Amino acid sequence: LISKYVENSGLRNDRSFPSIKNFIADILPRVICCVKSSNPRSFCDLFQKTRKVNNNNSNFKKSTLPTLTLTSKVGICYGDPHFLTFDEQVWRFNGKGEFILLEQINNLDQNIVEPNGLTIQGRFSQLSTKLVTILSAISIKDGNSRISIYLNQFGNMNIFLGDSQTPQIISVGTSFISQDGILISRIEDSKYQILLPTSEVSLIIISRFSMLNLIVIIPDSLKSKTRGLLGNWNGNKNDDFILRNGNNIPITSNFETLHSSFGLEYMINENESLFIYSNGTNFNSFNDKSFIPNFDINFSSIEFENQARSGCIGSNIDLDACLFDVSQTQNILASQLSLEIGLVYENLKSDLNSPPQFIDLLDNYVVKLSEEISIKFSIYDEDGDYVIVNSNTSLLGTLNSEQPMSFDFKISEQMYLSNSIPDLELIATDSNGFSSSTLISFTLGHFGFVFFFFFSFFLLDLFILFIN
Repeated sequence: LISKYVENSGLRNDRSFPSIKNFIADILPRVICCVKSSNPRSFCDLFQKTRKVNNNNSNFKKSTLPTLTLTSKVGICYGDPHFLTFDEQVWRFNGKGEFILLEQINNLDQNIVEPNGLTIQGRFSQLSTKLVTILSAISIKDGNSRISIYLNQFGNMNIFLGDSQTPQIISVGTSFISQDGILISRIEDSKYQILLPTSEVSLIIISRFSMLNLIVIIPDSLKSKTRGLLGNWNGNKNDDFILRNGNNIPITSNFETLHSSFGLEYMINENESLFIYSNGTNFNSFNDKSFIPNFDINFSSIEFENQARSGCIGSNIDLDACLFDVSQTQNILASQLSLEIGLVYENLKSDLNSPPQFIDLLDNYVVKLSEEISIKFSIYDEDGDYVIVNSNTSLLGTLNSEQPMSFDFKISEQMYLSNSIPDLELIATDSNGFSSSTLISFTLGHFGFVFFFFFSFFLLDLFILFIN
């Protein structure tokens, strides 16, 4: 039954994404046992008993599925729009209108948009009486699938499928799968997770303070195949401001230059728009290329600035972004959004990134007399991150960082006399701060030690004969 549902929904049976794994391993069994079953009371009770764990705080049975490692990257648009690109470049853009947040291209060299690829558009609306904007609507095309998210007049999210103007109702804690395979889970009252079937991109959308905040998780298949306000993922944060014509705006540009030369270049035209215009509105109702926002962080007093700095402590993505939001809204509560999004981001990094691994290494090496030791090894990082290796040991040696790497040292006389060689700990840390370590011990070879022992006595005998 599960296979039937998966095939009919258009979902790929790929359990490497948490959303899909949860859907296949937990949501579908619940539907089959508790909703579709001919005896729901009996089977639903059995499902609940099997699913729950009684000896800890977890609500779910540990998965028996094989552990699969993800290679994904996260891009974020939040607050008075602040951006964290997929290569972790931070910047700010307060355009007024509808813009390309992400669009799929064939590759960064040719920079040609994929006609049926993923497109995510965002609408930035001006805050009343403020010269800043917020994300108020998102519209997405993924293959033949369409989904849009709008803030209503009460600051809550409405989700629309395709061209429908009737919002999709999803209760908190439940999930829904559309006819074209879009999986929507309502995690909290104002927090949704959406899985797009064609691109396998996962979205987390959070509504706070009457603004949308978007987190985009893209799989390895889109590496070097995106452009837009969320940048591109190719492992190089220095080229994230690539335009549609292929030109690159320097990352050292100030926010005024980024606004005019990069951000506004991704404003869509009417023919490109994926948005639904209702209640007498049209494309021109939302788009104003001449709008000039406030670029500076200004506080009304030094006391309020100090309060803002205290409130923004722990904003893991960008301290200035947090300070900007507080200064523009004149509300210290605005700092809470940066803290929340930063926490979500840190948790995602832990879930989506794998630490580097040592390969071609043993736990113990046998070494002998007068031997120059070279412990050779390689590093593998599944995410393709830059890796630094350090050593922690009392051995006097040299760490060679060229692949294959090595730690080189020589056996001292004291090591032979004590029959002991200090352990060597190697620590690999990637550019995301994830690390792994390995501890290597050494054993003196019997032949080498015995030879040294008898050779020492031979020298002692010669010395005694010389004295006599």
